[in-house]
Amino acid sequence: MRPWIAHFKQLHAKDGVYSVLGNHDYGDYVQWDSPDEKAKNLETLKQIHQQLGFCLLNNESVFLSWAAAYSSSRSGKLGTGIYQKKEI
Repeated sequence: MRPWIAHFKQLHAKDGVYSVLGNHDYGDYVQWDSPDEKAKNLETLKQIHQQLGFCLLNNESVFLSWAAAYSSSRSGKLGTGIYQKKEI
């Protein structure tokens, strides 16, 4: 993700920019030298999302309201944590 930080920092939205982690972000597809290295990688990724100003959703939901152009409708954004602990 580091090579694209400058690009992602350009994203702005009236109600904020939200992000969720995907299955590859949890590092289950990489052979890690230790469980600590895997955990550190995940924490680094979360810090990058924070650095970008993204609101990282993890098993959370956020309701967004839109203006009259959309009939004052509400839309939900949901962050699902799909991580299941595995031994490496």
